[in-house]
Amino acid sequence: MNSLNSLDYIRKNVLENNFEQALADLSQSGTVRSDAKLRNEILLQISKCRKLEANRRLGTQSAESLSLEENRIRLAVLELIDLIEANAQTQKPFSGPVDAFISYRRADGAEVARLIRAELIRHNCQAFLDVEDLGGGDWNESLLERIQEARNFIVILSQESLSRIRDENDVMEREISHAISLDKKVIPILMPEFQFPSTELLPVRINTLQQHNGVSYSHEFFQATIEKLMSYLD
Repeated sequence: MNSLNSLDYIRKNVLENNFEQALADLSQSGTVRSDAKLRNEILLQISKCRKLEANRRLGTQSAESLSLEENRIRLAVLELIDLIEANAQTQKPFSGPVDAFISYRRADGAEVARLIRAELIRHNCQAFLDVEDLGGGDWNESLLERIQEARNFIVILSQESLSRIRDENDVMEREISHAISLDKKVIPILMPEFQFPSTELLPVRINTLQQHNGVSYSHEFFQATIEKLMSYLD
């Protein structure tokens, strides 16, 4: 299980909720066999999978609670795959056409951003996420170039996403305003706890943000969220 094709297959299993199979496949990699911390992490996630399924059968958790735990496991396994992939090869900068640029606030939007990126890739969309895909060079200018290349601009609007939006050097404001100025297809992902501030509190360059058709995010109906997002992409 050393090829990148195998890792892509395991990612597919994760996104189809075949967590235990994905973890079993990961456990066979040379990286995991030689790393006690990774082995223990895999065992922990397997334990969580079995507990989740037991609670599902017994009906001891609400559907929303089960969905939240499922997403936590999904993200944890995707992070394990990333670690193994990084060990297998030197990471290369993102290249090729960009279908969607994903903008998010790291404080509370990173998890959803990574899950959405993984799903878009599974649907054969080239999705750019700065923490994963950015190579060398001037960081800010490279981000703006990727936005210019992308046909779609997806912005994760979490509770804290616009909290610093009026700061002069706020990166998220710069990303959003750049996408709007280029007339990109802007698709807000509206997290359950997010509320738009009044228009006068938004910087002029992004005060049209709430006029764009958005997708309401749901942990419980994650696949429906992705399907609606896919229908909006150019």
